[in-house]
Amino acid sequence: MIIDVNAWTGHCWALPVDGSVEAVCASLHAVDVRTCFMSPSAAAWFPNPHACNANVYEAADEQVNISPVPALSPRVTTWRDELDSAVTHPGVKAVKLLPAYHGYDLKDAGELLAELSKAALVVIVQTRLEDPRRHHPLAQVPDVEAEAVGGAAGAVGGLDFII
Repeated sequence: MIIDVNAWTGHCWALPVDGSVEAVCASLHAVDVRTCFMSPSAAAWFPNPHACNANVYEAADEQVNISPVPALSPRVTTWRDELDSAVTHPGVKAVKLLPAYHGYDLKDAGELLAELSKAALVVIVQTRLEDPRRHHPLAQVPDVEAEAVGGAAGAVGGLDFII
């Protein structure tokens, strides 16, 4: 079985493609992906990514092959409430962190990471969304270095990371 751990739904920031849940699932099925871990693409660009998570929760409620991956940010004061929503929603096995897009360093996310460890959720750290050569000149987003993810993983015991 092929599993996509980095599927996105919503408007694509770089290409004019149909990012609806149905279209994404159909394109994944066409290449034999049967299960996907899906995040909301708008979460990368919203100041409050938590506002985007309902879309993937609803998608997972409608389709059994979707595991919702809500986006969390320690810079948004409601992250604890959003983590509670993730923990109580069936099918959530992982959360997505986008430190480069939300303006924080993983070293500053210790409290969130500790709570994720307690909740036994996997952390997917998005190190990049697209090749930097494709970035708009006024929207340059640096990559998150793998060493930073390794440092965060070493600082919090019992927490699994995917980069």
